[in-house]
Amino acid sequence: MVMHGIPKVAEKKDETTERMDTVGVPKSATVFSSLLEVAGGASLLLGFMVPVVSSLFVTEMIGTALISKEKMGKQFLSGGERPSYELNVIYAITFGTLAVIGGGDFSLDRLFGL
Repeated sequence: MVMHGIPKVAEKKDETTERMDTVGVPKSATVFSSLLEVAGGASLLLGFMVPVVSSLFVTEMIGTALISKEKMGKQFLSGGERPSYELNVIYAITFGTLAVIGGGDFSLDRLFGL
C-alpha cells in the first residue's frame, strides 16, 4: 500500500485528484485515502495499530470496489480482457483478517501491549 500511495501524494497528486473527481469522489476523500495508503501501509509494516488501520483499509477497498463496479463498469472477474475489481475484494478480505487477528508477536502493538 505504501508503494501504491507514494505517487498519489507526490508527483501524481493532481492527476489522482482529477481522475477521482470524474467518478464522484471528493478531493478530501482522495487525499485521505492517499495519505492512508502511505502512513497506514507503513504502520502495518511496523505492526502498529493493526486492527484500526486494517479496518480503514477494508473501508477503502470496499469503496474502491463499489466505485470500480458502479462508476467505472468493471467486472468482478475479467479473464484479463478488461480491468476488474476482484483484487480490491481480495485486499478487503485480507485487511479484514488482519483487523481480527492483529499484528502478531513481533509487532509494535504487542510491544506496547495494545
